[in-house]
Amino acid sequence: MHTDFVRAASVTPVMIPGDPRQNAEAVVHAIRTAAGANLIVLPELALTGCSCGSLFTHDALLDAAEDALAALLRETNDVPALIAVGLPVRVNQRVYNCAAVMSEGNLLGVVPKSALTSDSFFQTGAGSGGTVVLCGETVPFGTDLLFDGGGGFRAAFTLGEDPAPPPAATVVGHLSAVPVWAGERLRDIVRVQSARLRCAVVCASADACGPVCRVIAENGVILDASGFEEQSKTTVTELDLGLLAYERRHLSNDSETVSARAIPFRRGGAPAELKRRYSPEPFAAEGGDALTAHCRKMLAMQVRALQARLKRLPGTGAAVSVSGGLDSALALLVAERAASREERKLLAATMPGPGTTERTLKNAQALCKALGVPLKTVPIFNALEGHIKDIGHGGQPDVTYENAQARERAQIMMDMAGIEGCIVVGSSDLSETALGFTTFAGDQLSMFGVNAGVPKTLIRHIVRTAALDSGEELRTVLLDILDTPVSPELLPIESDGTQRQRSEDILGDYAVHDFYLYWFVRHGYTREKLLIAAKRAFKGRYTDAALDYALTLFLTRFAQSQYKRNAMPEGAAVSEVSLAQQDWVMPGDIANIL
Repeated sequence: MHTDFVRAASVTPVMIPGDPRQNAEAVVHAIRTAAGANLIVLPELALTGCSCGSLFTHDALLDAAEDALAALLRETNDVPALIAVGLPVRVNQRVYNCAAVMSEGNLLGVVPKSALTSDSFFQTGAGSGGTVVLCGETVPFGTDLLFDGGGGFRAAFTLGEDPAPPPAATVVGHLSAVPVWAGERLRDIVRVQSARLRCAVVCASADACGPVCRVIAENGVILDASGFEEQSKTTVTELDLGLLAYERRHLSNDSETVSARAIPFRRGGAPAELKRRYSPEPFAAEGGDALTAHCRKMLAMQVRALQARLKRLPGTGAAVSVSGGLDSALALLVAERAASREERKLLAATMPGPGTTERTLKNAQALCKALGVPLKTVPIFNALEGHIKDIGHGGQPDVTYENAQARERAQIMMDMAGIEGCIVVGSSDLSETALGFTTFAGDQLSMFGVNAGVPKTLIRHIVRTAALDSGEELRTVLLDILDTPVSPELLPIESDGTQRQRSEDILGDYAVHDFYLYWFVRHGYTREKLLIAAKRAFKGRYTDAALDYALTLFLTRFAQSQYKRNAMPEGAAVSEVSLAQQDWVMPGDIANIL
């Protein structure tokens, strides 16, 4: 398995208030359940329970907690993981709420809680540079400890609701004991902190009343989490140190130079197999109401982007080429809303050619009718025939034959828009742009691309959501467009009137390409990691060989198509991934080293 991945476990054993010996046994058992983890985080005050109150200042409980820690060290000397467990610790006649950090039976350091409530029985956490004698060893003590396992695995530990680790930490273990009602707030804190610090946060929390909560987040995304529950359980997933390193390379953060005491430890081996979940549609929300809300938001952002462009061009309307296919349907939906809100002219044109089917032509007409948009029909048969003859082409269906149609449509659209005083609204989507599945100086050209930041898989969800939000007439045509195979329609139709050319017969599944696109551009995944992630996301759906073939195709086309992206029109940047010139910079003649 790739060394970028480290397995992290949030462990919440059942704790008995005031019984450190039995709690230590429960902790050892819980640690064994997380076998194979490189990092194991247990709750705040796990060895005593968090509800002991005044007893936290009594020697009887403090001695028992230290003895329990010593037993825990002995019992985990064969566990090659970085482990953090909470307990009260005496330091210079004061008592601190601490995280004891250990690995392979060695106590590496002790981190005190820095933010305390007014009714706490503990002292405010000491800052930096100190030591403490615990379990017969003198070890570093303070909030400035950074545990370095090499390879970018730099762990810090915090306690309480407001983590504030050393900035250089890539992984934060957060020990907590929040009440049940604060569970959602804790999830938000963990997620936001991981986003703000470009790190991973592994949180284990146990309430005094018994319920527990586990949250693991990375770079603003919750990888796994539990709700509050009674029973002892373990949440395990992998953290991607390479992803975090990639994010930090794009972040100028001078605060990482803040001094911290680095404590080395031996990092365990990389996990043999990933438990980490990868969504097969990373551009989409998880489904249900969340996906519906996401699609509505994306459509609204596209509309606002075009509105802003029209607002800055007084008297200018919008022109859309409507093919009856998926991308142009979304472009027309966006343009119709933006033009009506700005009270601008909207020109729609369909240009049937040799590859146009009766189904797509009727859908183009029905879509415009349902939206109340006048449609101009300009057949390109004669223009194509004349052009092909003029350049000495034999009329055979090859790449030149296909490109000639796309460029003819682009020319007609540009000229008609000029007559009407409109800007041409492009329909090319993010997936086509990444794969270069566009005609240079053809459908690639426009004056503003409303789909430029939306991949094909997400366009399907947006159009479906728009259909379900619409009246019966518009819904019917949009659903039929969704049911029509995606095609550029540039080859002559079959004798039975069906399409000869289907995009996914040429390229493969858009879902796989969109998956590679997201993880390659957004998070800098290498070829090896892309394949690891894809095997996890598409397990049972595609063979490893099929995914490998698709990856080779994606990376090859992506590298070879940069010259087209270098000539892209401006567009609406509405998703996490953008291939606009200002966002993605790469030479058009780059070697295929990807």
